[in-house]
Amino acid sequence: MRALVDAGLSSVFMSIDAHDISKHEPNRGLKDVCQKIKRANAFFANASIQSTASIIASRIIEDYDKLPPFLESLGFKSCTFSCPLTHLESSYLSFSDSSTDDSHTAQKSLSSHR
Repeated sequence: MRALVDAGLSSVFMSIDAHDISKHEPNRGLKDVCQKIKRANAFFANASIQSTASIIASRIIEDYDKLPPFLESLGFKSCTFSCPLTHLESSYLSFSDSSTDDSHTAQKSLSSHR
């Protein structure tokens, strides 16, 4: 990571899937990944690199009130949210409606947390 900082790295985004370790790690399939995130965030903080948690609104996050303390425990000071796309009106050739899984729409995600 030092080489990346020396090359000019100024910020990183890390995907966080849930509000606690017991849900995040199995979803990622990466044992002890939260400890690695904590170590990376400590390194980035020491190097004055902005580290942001990137969160997709989903049914995996059962309690959004638990998310801020979990993110803080991992060393994050900022986060960003997005919703899964199910349709995109675009001429971008890499997008294909046939690749869309509509079983998890943004509306379903958000309505499950109201």
